[in-house]
Amino acid sequence: MSQQEPAFYNLEFSSDASFWEGAGDSQRRTFLMPLPDPAEFLVFGVVDPSSKVLFVARGRVRDHLGEFVSRMTRDGASVEFYARPPLPWQLVKRYIKDDPYEHQETDGPRNPPEQGIAAYGGGADEKHALLIQEATINLPSDPVAWPPAQGCSRRVIVMPGSDVSEFLAFGVCDNPDRFVFAARGATADKAAFLLRMAQDGATVEHHEVVPPELPYVQAWLDEHFPTLSSLTRLRFSTRELTPQQVG
Repeated sequence: MSQQEPAFYNLEFSSDASFWEGAGDSQRRTFLMPLPDPAEFLVFGVVDPSSKVLFVARGRVRDHLGEFVSRMTRDGASVEFYARPPLPWQLVKRYIKDDPYEHQETDGPRNPPEQGIAAYGGGADEKHALLIQEATINLPSDPVAWPPAQGCSRRVIVMPGSDVSEFLAFGVCDNPDRFVFAARGATADKAAFLLRMAQDGATVEHHEVVPPELPYVQAWLDEHFPTLSSLTRLRFSTRELTPQQVG
């Protein structure tokens, strides 16, 4: 699902907000879900038929739930309860945190890139605008937008793709940790791309699996490429076997 960032409301301070501003005559649906703290709930305001998430709200069951449901009914919205709402998990999980924008600099691209494309993560710029816009670049030719080099050690982690025709690359920084981009490239473009990364001042590293100090990259790979993630780990473990162990 590609869309602008939904409005976020803390019901402690926003109970009288214009939740459905911009919804027009579209069908209005609210998806309510519990949070790990049972005293709190999360709600996604969705307009159909596009399934666009117009707003996200968070409140306390005792203080806000009754009035919020009444408000939704007055606004002509349905109220549906879910343990996990039927929305992309990468969107939902961000709002489960106490602060939905905490650590967004280590969020990877919302959607995995197609071959020949790099997609930006939350660490590419201070306001996470490239992540929110789901901005992409053409891997063979377009320059990569890195955060300022001061205090930021640029690294490009290069890994095998699903077959010999492609590779994966992850741009990261540290101090603090930042997920800059995820790229999926054709092997024929690999040398030129890596040369550009070196010219950008990035250290290029080749790995069979994600380095252990980058758990946020591994989590993104597990979510978007679970089969590939398992395959790369299998390749790595097979290389660690002795000839006798292999057979």
